[in-house]
Amino acid sequence: MGIEKYLEEPVAVDINDSVAKVVSKMISESKREVIVEEEGKYTGMLYARSIAKRNIFNPEKTKILHYIRKINPLLPGMDIDEVLNYILINDLRAVPVKAYEGEKETVKLITRTGLLKAFKASPVFKEKKAGEVMVVPYFIEPKESVSVAKAMFRDLNISSLPVIENGRVVGMVDELTLMETTIKPQEREFWGEKISSGEIAVESFMRKDVRTVNENSSLREVVEIMTKEDHPTVMVESEGKVIGMITRKDILKVLGEEVQGVYIRISGIQEEDEFIKSIVNEEIKRFIDKVGKMFPLNQLVIHIDKYKKSGEKMKYSVKARLITQKGVFFADDHEWDLTKVVQNVLEILRREVIKRKEKAKGI
Repeated sequence: MGIEKYLEEPVAVDINDSVAKVVSKMISESKREVIVEEEGKYTGMLYARSIAKRNIFNPEKTKILHYIRKINPLLPGMDIDEVLNYILINDLRAVPVKAYEGEKETVKLITRTGLLKAFKASPVFKEKKAGEVMVVPYFIEPKESVSVAKAMFRDLNISSLPVIENGRVVGMVDELTLMETTIKPQEREFWGEKISSGEIAVESFMRKDVRTVNENSSLREVVEIMTKEDHPTVMVESEGKVIGMITRKDILKVLGEEVQGVYIRISGIQEEDEFIKSIVNEEIKRFIDKVGKMFPLNQLVIHIDKYKKSGEKMKYSVKARLITQKGVFFADDHEWDLTKVVQNVLEILRREVIKRKEKAKGI
């Protein structure tokens, strides 16, 4: 499945724009990411989190070029699974993608929301419950100051912070609300009294349109809220009290599996027999256990294709990519038996890792 139909038109800013100007644009457009251009050409990405967690004392004169993240645009023909892996591994909210309008090359975006729409029909979302995916959130109380909220965003590397009072969620602080409050002149007037922006109470600027579900709600219901209502975070309650939080990243991670700290993504296996799937999973776990002792592993991606060669018998083609701290390894093979071809591909990867290790030792 390609990514073309899920691309979005980006909001563009100029590399020489001030932080204050760009923040104003992001807030008015409700965008947490924008592309940055120099003389009309794409040069990088700017994410709200890069600004929200910083103390910028003169945003009217500070240029955004200090906060740009250089990310090369992806190719438009990439498979949606590849894009999912790329976004998760690099912890990105959105990535640029090359697009063409006639002969003119442009840049569009694929966001986490776009990925949720692409995988919306996944049976995983129907099978999983909110209680299985939620995480225990960091939170802040209504009377805490904006300076405390900013410190939490910076130190905890978070993108949303629920405001909780007596166990109940009363609001949400995200990058946009935090920027709107802090990327302003340092003195603001509230209730006729001038106070430092760092002393403003969270309850005075938090978002109050927080969406909640219960722990037995299906993940599909959460996805509907996120994609249709543009809520990046949904709270999970039980008897009116907060017990967890779900972000778009949490949901996207469900599409893969983490084994011993290694992110694993298998595509093309969903329709196979449960017994076959269990064997494949066991083979992968054994592989991770063996190879993980040689190199620190980050990610294993396996893609399975099947086709009929003759009669009713099915032939399987398997491609794999292993990402480690010592490099990237590739393998592919095809066979009539799925479990056997997976074993073959994993063995090829294992041998490649051994070669790399021996080469590093000078053997």
